[in-house]
Amino acid sequence: MAGSPTVRMRQLGKELRLLREAANISVRQAATLLGKDESALSRWETGARRVDVATVMDLCDLYKVDDERRIKYLVQLAREANQRGWWAEYGKDVPSWLTNALGMETVANEVWIYQSEYVPGLLQTQPYLHALEPSNVEAAMKMRAARQKRLTEDTNPVVLRAVLNEAVVLRTVGGSDVMRQQIRHIIDAAQRPNVTVQVLPFAIGHHPAMTGPFTALRFPETPAIDTIYVELKDAAVYIEKPSEVDRYTTDFERLTQLALDEEETIAFLEQLVAREEDIANE
Repeated sequence: MAGSPTVRMRQLGKELRLLREAANISVRQAATLLGKDESALSRWETGARRVDVATVMDLCDLYKVDDERRIKYLVQLAREANQRGWWAEYGKDVPSWLTNALGMETVANEVWIYQSEYVPGLLQTQPYLHALEPSNVEAAMKMRAARQKRLTEDTNPVVLRAVLNEAVVLRTVGGSDVMRQQIRHIIDAAQRPNVTVQVLPFAIGHHPAMTGPFTALRFPETPAIDTIYVELKDAAVYIEKPSEVDRYTTDFERLTQLALDEEETIAFLEQLVAREEDIANE
């Protein structure tokens, strides 16, 4: 059961919460019986704090979990959750609010992105990233390259569906040369069978994602999208309540209907590149 420690930590927390509820034990009761702090137990269940294997075993005893489930699944989750993620090597260059997103993206089967302002990280070129993040650019580039490997893996590459507001490709970031290179890169990426890119034209007017960009993720063990990630300034919100996730996925599917289709998008992007090249050659 390989995967991101961040995701495993969240999975383990969810399992522990479900087991506690099935045992009809409150957080306060469980904390008292184990001699643990109530807030620590709550943080374990939300995946906000790592829990060691010994404590998992104690919780399994309290909730009367059978040996096979605790050893083959829960203890294994705890061990993997306590490993270091690949992004740990970048230390302070990875803000704490971003580690959950990186962890989930690392093991997701599908990533759906609606972006309104800038090219998503999975599709960015190095010069474009440099223009966005001129400080700590070397670390940022290495981290971005590590993320983008998921798109080109030989086996089970991540499926990316990206809807880009027209502003994303019209806004010049880093100068005309950088943008031409960036748009060409998007065109090339869209040729991959696991990547779909669509541009949402200004002309369609009002649309379901007027409130802002979001990312939706599906994991191997789940049949459908089950996590929404909304990036804020120096923070992030993770949405997992099924009814709220459904609203976002419905909005995304509507965006794909309103946007240019794949062929129209490629033609539109190629026209942008050609126009910019004509201007540069004048």
